[in-house]
Amino acid sequence: MTARNSERRAGSTSTSCLTPIAIRTWRALSPSGQLAWPAMKRPPLLSPDNRFSTQLATAMHIRPALAQDLEDVIALRLAMFAETDELQPAYSRDEIAQATRAFFSDHLDSALSRSWVALLEQRIVAVGTLAFFIRPPYPGNASGKEAYLLNMFTLPAYRRRGCSKAILEQALAHARDSGCGKVWLHAFPDGLALYRAAGFRQDESYMEWLPA
Repeated sequence: MTARNSERRAGSTSTSCLTPIAIRTWRALSPSGQLAWPAMKRPPLLSPDNRFSTQLATAMHIRPALAQDLEDVIALRLAMFAETDELQPAYSRDEIAQATRAFFSDHLDSALSRSWVALLEQRIVAVGTLAFFIRPPYPGNASGKEAYLLNMFTLPAYRRRGCSKAILEQALAHARDSGCGKVWLHAFPDGLALYRAAGFRQDESYMEWLPA
């Protein structure tokens, strides 16, 4: 299973089976299951029993994306768009690649966003990104800082090895450390189990507007 994300945009032509599902709030949970963000002590994202085996941890390496990873990050993002049928006729693949390169050249690791990559067999096989933004404080998030999880994609040959799960752990830990009161995303059906296991909740009230 791959845990794919899709960022909705104007003129999207995604097929109905790949329609992203809005996922609501991720928050740290106390052992009793009560919401514990941000006042109560935050437990580990995963219990020791759920962590990766020593063998898998040795084989896989998760780290923040570096400048030298730029072309791999771009290639994975374009592969995600191609797999989910989101490449638009109005924009060529080269135009999307150029715009993506311009963004990640400055924001692989910045105040605006941060990306992580998974390495297996000495190659980058998966990626994930958090984009940060600030909104006025509101009940449930006094800091007003939020993050949007996107760009979650694993190469088909390396799926079901825990790459997305490991990247998600890193991203949520960073969100906690950065003081985010909320992390949200769009998910494809094959990624729902992963996100629900991490504490995401579906929000049926979600709406969006796309310019004509």
